[in-house]
Formats: sequence, C-alpha cells, structure tokens
Amino acid sequence: METLRSRPARTSPTAPPAPEPDPPTGVPAVVSRSAWLAAAWTGFGAAAIGAFLAVVVAVVLWIPDATATGSSGATVRAGVLTFLAGQRGGVVISGVPIAFVPLGLTLLAGWLCWRSARVLAALPVVAAVQGVARMTLLLVVHVAAYAGTCLALTSFAVVGTSRAPAIGVTIGAACVSLVFSGSALLLSTDVGDRIRAVTPATLRAAIRGGTAMASTMALVSAGLVACATLLHVGRALELTRALGATLSGLPVALLNALSAPNAVAAGVAYLAGPGFAVGTDVHFSAWGNEPGVVPGFPVLAGLPGGHRASPVAFAVMLLMLTLMCVVSAAALRDEVRRGWPEALRSAVLCAVVAASVVAAGVGLAGGSLGRHRLTTVGGSPIQVWGAVFAEALVCSVVGVVSLRVVLLLRGRRSVAGRRAG
Repeated sequence: METLRSRPARTSPTAPPAPEPDPPTGVPAVVSRSAWLAAAWTGFGAAAIGAFLAVVVAVVLWIPDATATGSSGATVRAGVLTFLAGQRGGVVISGVPIAFVPLGLTLLAGWLCWRSARVLAALPVVAAVQGVARMTLLLVVHVAAYAGTCLALTSFAVVGTSRAPAIGVTIGAACVSLVFSGSALLLSTDVGDRIRAVTPATLRAAIRGGTAMASTMALVSAGLVACATLLHVGRALELTRALGATLSGLPVALLNALSAPNAVAAGVAYLAGPGFAVGTDVHFSAWGNEPGVVPGFPVLAGLPGGHRASPVAFAVMLLMLTLMCVVSAAALRDEVRRGWPEALRSAVLCAVVAASVVAAGVGLAGGSLGRHRLTTVGGSPIQVWGAVFAEALVCSVVGVVSLRVVLLLRGRRSVAGRRAG
C-alpha cells in the first residue's frame, strides 16, 4: 500500500495561474500594465505630491497668523508657487524677478523625482525592458509628465504680482527630473547595468573619483559652516527672534533650514579660493574679505569678519586638499595598477568631473535677490570651476603618484623577500 509521501504530486490542468505581484504603492493596477502609462503616472505623481506637500506646509505656517495674512486660497497658491520656485526656473515676487532660491527646495523636488523613478523601475513591465532606446523613451515620457504638470500649475500659482514664469519652470522642471529620475533609472534597471558595463573603466573611475572629491569638499564646507554658526549662535538667535517670535517664526526657521545647502555651496566657493558675494560690494574668500551691509538673515550670522585672511580657513583648506588626495587615490587604485598612462588619464578626467560637479552646485546655489545691491549672491561658477579643476588635478596626481610609489615599493619588498627565502 502506497504511503501518502510516496505518491507523485498531481497537478490540475485547470489550475489557476499564479497571481501577479502587486504594483508598488501609488501605482494603480491598470496603469502598471503599461510601461508608458506608468512612466507618465509616476512623473505626474512626483509633481503632484511635491505641490501637495508644499501646500500643507504653507497652510500649517499660515494658521498662526490666519487673521492677519489674508485668505486661505492665497496661501494654497503660495504653497504651489513655492514648489514651482524649487524647479530653478525663476520666480517673480511682487513684480521683481528673483533667481536665488533655497537649494533645499530643489533637492526635495529632486528626491521626489528619484523616488518616483525607483517606483517606475520596480514595476515588472518596466523591469522587463531590455532596449536602451525603449528605456530612454520611457524616461522622456516620465520627464515630460513631470514638467507638463509643473507647467499646468503655473497658471494656478499666481498671488497678486507674484508668479512663476511658465517657460522657465518647464525647462527647470525637465532638467531636475532628467538628472534625478535618469540617475535612478540608470542605477535601478538592467539597462543601466548594461550601460555601465560598456562604459570605459577609466571614465567610470574618473566619475567615482570626481564625485568623491566634490563630496569631500562639500562635507568639509558643511563642517566649517556649522562651526561658524555655532561660534555666532547668539547673533543667529537674535536675528531669528527679530524676524519672528513663537509660531510666527516658523517660516523663518524653515527658510533658514532650506537655505543651509546654499551656505554649504558658498563655503565650497570660499575654500576653493574665488569666494562668494552677498551683494555687489560684499565679498568673502579665504584670501581676504570685503565686508559690508548684509541682510539680517540667521543663516548669514556665521559670515567671517575683518579684511584679512583667516589662518583657520587656510588650515581647513589644507585638510580639505589632503582628504581629496586620499579619496582620489582610493577611487583610482585600479587604474594605478594598470600603469602610468591610465592613472594620469584618469586623474585628469577626475579633476574635470570634480570641477563640473562643484561648479554646478555653486551655480544653482546663487542668483539675484533683486535689482539693486543684491543682484549678485553666491559664487561665480566659472571661477570656481577653474580653481577646483586646478586643485583637484594636483590632488589626484599627488594621490596617484603616491599610491603608485607605495605599490612599487611593496612589489620590490615582496621580490626581495622571495629571493632571500
């Protein structure tokens, strides 16, 4: 008599198929069946969520002064206008064109684009895409949906004479989505893996090294900005209380937090050498300052004083350059093992990438704040590019040569050890 364990398993020819996995949260099942609809849906969703979150924050900040600051409808439109300002397309406040925008707004918008692209890449219908051309078209649809939604919101986000230019917002939103969503798809799909596989190893190493050097500069700058703010915390608190007390000071605190990345970018320009401006006649750099009257904003409380160069700034610059040598050598170690030509070629490309990343960040963090004295705020991207390229080139070459010498010495010691044995 057969036991139950020895019987072969029976399968029914009419057994129902296995259920399809549920789509990621936020993507309807109908949409998830089409890669094109999913690309459009996620692009639209990123813009819609960003505008909704900005409106929620604006309403929360409006409640304490609701009796004195106008209607809730204007507050909702102001929230949408704030989100559109983060697209780096410019904004008009009370009839005055403003180019300076807290970089935190742009980073939040970019994070939403990144998340939406990750959701898109997780869909089975998108994960199955193998062609580079098809994935590129999906990215175009995703970017167009995001930029088109931002364009549609410009007609709503009008508060008196304050508005966001339609063309500028559309172009800026497309660029934000292209950079962040494109990066997410490149890192999250098989197509991205294939693209990285065919990319020359020298270029991959240069990208790693350049971004590592730029990140090192940003981290050192963040530490410098934080220490300078702590040293002048009394002045920062005084300015915060002067601009708003209790709950009415929340907008100032939030704007101050969103402007922190701008301060970090200014610190990078300061440590790189060219420095940054806070108006047409106020300039700060590690080589010397031209102080003057600046806006009474808490994030500016840590600005250096005096006209002379600071020894502390030079010490921080030396620390930054040393760390850049270390990270470049670590990123280019495989090229160093291949020989001098590959190592030096990678060092030059590494400097180009580092300078381009830093200059882009400095350019995004600056801009005009009006038509008169504050027409120039931030560092010059061109000057910063040149300075960072020279510094990164020297650091990467020093790092490569040092690592090459260390490897040669180790090789000779191992050969001498084998001969002695």
